[in-house]
Amino acid sequence: MVSDSVDREGNKRNLYRDGKGFMTCGVGNKVNSARECLDLGGFYSSVTRELATYEELMAEWKRVSMLPSGMRAEAYMIPTSPLLTEDFGIAQCRRDMIGEFLPSLLRIIPGAMGFPVPAIRALAGMEYALGPGGLAGYTRLCRALRATPPNFVMAALECHILTARKETNGHHASWFREAATLAKSGA
Repeated sequence: MVSDSVDREGNKRNLYRDGKGFMTCGVGNKVNSARECLDLGGFYSSVTRELATYEELMAEWKRVSMLPSGMRAEAYMIPTSPLLTEDFGIAQCRRDMIGEFLPSLLRIIPGAMGFPVPAIRALAGMEYALGPGGLAGYTRLCRALRATPPNFVMAALECHILTARKETNGHHASWFREAATLAKSGA
C-alpha cells in the first residue's frame, strides 16, 4: 500500500504546491498551514541541519505560497529553499497508516480488514489522502462497504476524491473493481 503511494505520488523533500494549488510535501502529504508542517515534523534547515523552527516554516510557507501551482516539486527549491525535509519515505507512511489512518478507517468501516487486499489498498489510500476520518464524508461509499456482502462495484463508482489527481482516483476505482472480481470468485 505504501509503496503504491510512493510510486504514484513520488517522495519530495521540500514544500511545494501540487497541480491543484494545495501545499504538499513528502509522499503527497497535503498540509494546510505552517503549523501542520511543524506537527508533521522532519523539516530541517539546509544551513544548520537542525529541525526547522515554526518561524522558519512560516517564512517558507509564505515563500512557496506566492509561487504558481503545478510546477515540478524541485522547482520550488530554486534558487534554493532554506528548508528540506527528512526522507518522507516508506517508514513515515507506515507509521502514519498504522498509528493514525488504520484505526480511523476501522472505526468508519469495521469489517475492512476482512476485505480483499485491493479494497484495503484503495481504502488506505483514500483515508491517507483525505486525512483521518475523511472517509466518513463518503456516505454512499461507506454504505456500499458496510453492506453484506460489501458492494465493491458501487465502491468503485463512489470513490472519487474531488481534490485528488485523475490517476489517483483511477487507482482507487480499479482496486475496488479488482476486489469485486476477487470477491465474486471467492478468492
